[in-house]
Amino acid sequence: MATEQVPEVAVNYMQAVVRVQASERNRRRVRLEERIMRVVLFVCALIGVLTTGAIVVILVRESLGFFASIPVGEFLAGTTWSPLLEPRRFGVLPLI
Repeated sequence: MATEQVPEVAVNYMQAVVRVQASERNRRRVRLEERIMRVVLFVCALIGVLTTGAIVVILVRESLGFFASIPVGEFLAGTTWSPLLEPRRFGVLPLI
């Protein structure tokens, strides 16, 4: 009887070893997938931040050029908006 149990124990041990090895391979695969997803998400976030920064830079640069020719007080308190007709007026109050 004891000799019959030894091979079964050995088989059970080998099955356990195979399961542990498969589990370790799965863990490695999952870790690799998680690393890849972290990189992908970081790149997406970086693109979003850089795009937002570029928008802010362009808006500031264009605004500085605009306000170099139009006084800020006239823009904020002006009551006429006629950018195409002479004399050009850029009062923002009618747009609010």
